[in-house]
Amino acid sequence: MKKLLSVLLSLCLVFSMVTVAAVSVGAATVGDDAKTGAGTTTIHVGVISYVKDDLGLTGWQVHYWGGSSGASDANMTATGKTEQKAVGSAYWNNAAQTFTMFTAEIPSDSTGYKVHNGNRWFGDDGTMAKTTAYVFNYSGDKALYETTVEPEPETEASTEAPATDAPADTITVYFTDAQNYGNVNVYYWPNGGNWPGKAMTKTEVNEYSQQVYSAEVPADVDGIIFNGNGRQTVDITEGIEDGAWWYTTATTDASGHNYVTLVSDEPATEVPVEASTEEPTQAPTEEPVVETTEAPAPGAEGYYLIGTMSGWTVDSSFKLAPVTGADTE
Repeated sequence: MKKLLSVLLSLCLVFSMVTVAAVSVGAATVGDDAKTGAGTTTIHVGVISYVKDDLGLTGWQVHYWGGSSGASDANMTATGKTEQKAVGSAYWNNAAQTFTMFTAEIPSDSTGYKVHNGNRWFGDDGTMAKTTAYVFNYSGDKALYETTVEPEPETEASTEAPATDAPADTITVYFTDAQNYGNVNVYYWPNGGNWPGKAMTKTEVNEYSQQVYSAEVPADVDGIIFNGNGRQTVDITEGIEDGAWWYTTATTDASGHNYVTLVSDEPATEVPVEASTEEPTQAPTEEPVVETTEAPAPGAEGYYLIGTMSGWTVDSSFKLAPVTGADTE
């Protein structure tokens, strides 16, 4: 009997260990599935320049909720890129502003998210239907949510040489903001849309600490106007071609619109002067003809060398003597 009880107790112990191990493995599998959820979605966040300068590049997070992972925060990473964006007609007259771009990965089955840096929260709650958020401060911390536009896939380069006589669909024009418009747009016609036109891209700062902008416009435009923050240039209808570059002058027309000057980014060059190995030919000089209305002094007939630092006195000591027997006159 004791031997039978011992065998039964051993069997029960082995069965219990197997059952516990199976339950443990099952729990671990369920936990991993819940943690990973349905994959991740990239959230793109643009932070307006002066807010970024105020808070810095660290501490930015996307708070998300509603998915299988529950509510949590995902750190944002700066991409090193900036973007020009107008965030609404009520803000800065709809002029484009500079945003520093970040990305964050959050669970795809989340139902909402919101951007914050510490205790500063920006805008209302965003939904997963719009995965780009532009955050800024204008009478309070705000956020503009938009659908992320994915870049078109690159196509294989053609091995055929492009036709050189085909006109370009667009051209690139440049503008130096010498009168400090700030956040410059280019308005063009026809088919240029509503004022103030297309936001230009900041390309560089020149040696005079002036911001240089660029933008692509249709190659067949009739005219363009550069403008920003309520100020603008005169109508520009000449010299519009690929690479054309203007800057504002301080002179304005009767409406207060700045005149512009068309410049080139090519440095001015001088025509080189080749050094000559021949002796320079000196042009013959002629004695100056001096006319006088004064009567010559008595006995002063003839030719003289006259003229001193103090006057034109005829002096007999400088009278010229004729050369007889000369071969030339």
